[in-house]
Amino acid sequence: MELNEHPFGAFQLYTPDSLMILLQGCPCAWWVAGGWAIDLYLGQQTRQHADCDVEIWRADALAFRAHFSLWEFWAPHPDVRDTAWPFIWWPAYEQPPAGVFNAWCRPHSTDAWAFEVLLADHDDQNWHFRRNPTIQQLRSSSVLRTQEGIPYLAPELQLLYKAKQPRPHDEQDAYLAFTHFSFEQKRQFLLMLQAVDPQHPWLVTLSTAE
Repeated sequence: MELNEHPFGAFQLYTPDSLMILLQGCPCAWWVAGGWAIDLYLGQQTRQHADCDVEIWRADALAFRAHFSLWEFWAPHPDVRDTAWPFIWWPAYEQPPAGVFNAWCRPHSTDAWAFEVLLADHDDQNWHFRRNPTIQQLRSSSVLRTQEGIPYLAPELQLLYKAKQPRPHDEQDAYLAFTHFSFEQKRQFLLMLQAVDPQHPWLVTLSTAE
């Protein structure tokens, strides 16, 4: 499998298909997030991806970590940046450390990173946007599936995360996804984005995109 080099260790270039194999037997719900979620929505790979992100419900974090009990889980430190190793250890059979909402995962310290796991905030019925918990969507509609059965984060929710300091590939993802949205998806996304940042440039550029 190809590798994508990174200052803190290379990432294996998993695809959603190969991730499905890796996560066989996982005891909790999971879905593809990040740029791959947009491509799964579009039905084709539109660009190269540096990794393949996995997202789970925060309530399932303990079960997910236990499933990979022999693996290393390192969470970006919530208070430390730009050091030689800005991570904190997430032990097996324990809840994630306080302030953690994602972790890098690999079988062993000598292996490449396999994936990044993201923790989705929620209540019994709704997905919550971590950066603005007042933005919510029914859990039943926050995760979609491809015809092949691969689960992925709904594109309008994924674009909310990409809207913060978007990079060129985020801009591309946003344009491609938005132009495929239904009228209701476009309306919902623009309302959510306005609640997050009333001055966001996408409110103008995407509202005129066709």
